[in-house]
Amino acid sequence: MTDTNTNTTTDVAEEQLANFKDRVNTIAQERETWQQTLFTDSNEELYRLLGKIYEQYEHTRNNDSLAENSLDWLMAECERKQLKLTKKPTHLQLLVKYVFADGSVDSRRISSYVRVLTAAALSYEVQTASQVAEFVRSRAGVEEVRAALAKNTLAPRERAERGRELAVQYPTLASVEVDDVKQHLTSMQDDYVVLLGRVNTQGTVEVKHVCFNSIDSKKVLTCATAIKAALSYVYSNHQKQQKAVQAKLASEKQSESVSEDIANTPAANDGEVVIDVELEGSN
Repeated sequence: MTDTNTNTTTDVAEEQLANFKDRVNTIAQERETWQQTLFTDSNEELYRLLGKIYEQYEHTRNNDSLAENSLDWLMAECERKQLKLTKKPTHLQLLVKYVFADGSVDSRRISSYVRVLTAAALSYEVQTASQVAEFVRSRAGVEEVRAALAKNTLAPRERAERGRELAVQYPTLASVEVDDVKQHLTSMQDDYVVLLGRVNTQGTVEVKHVCFNSIDSKKVLTCATAIKAALSYVYSNHQKQQKAVQAKLASEKQSESVSEDIANTPAANDGEVVIDVELEGSN
């Protein structure tokens, strides 16, 4: 290969990497705008951002030179930002970490985004980046996809159903009459609502707003997500309490076992040491 060809190849690789950096940094800027102005109120915008991250991942899949150069750059940037990485992070992991690094998204959420994009990469349903949003949307969101991939983890929808079953069995803490609820009692009976309350100086709760799961009025916005989250919490908290009880019982059982072992150990004359001495001529 001549020097001219070598220089041309190098220039192309550098240009490709520069374009990759620009595109990734643009996505990071869009992520910042999303968090500052929309954040969790716009899942669609999140899905769009994940799709754009996936698009950059696609660029590296069929270009060995860009794959190597972009991986080195992402590794260096993530290390510079002192981000926690696995021993052998993938392109998707690095891309997601880099884009969300300076935001307020916690590591668990970032891990969920990585799982979603990894699932998309392995799915026959996702042939291009434009299909990522629909892939996530059709599965009811990021957390549903994450839960489906995690072992021994119930999806939020399932946790909410379990919480609904548990809540029926729980004792009533208080009964509150809310006019908005009574007006729609026919369609709302046995359904759940979330009451937004403010704790006053007397220690009582002042109900300020009611969130409906569903309602037969076009004038009132429903808040099914809040209801599902509250019911999911009922289940998760129940599971946490159950584990605490099981751990306590296991500890008590272990203590009882140790006590029994001590009690069954033969005592040596109440702590006295007995020494057998064979006297000469005793035979």
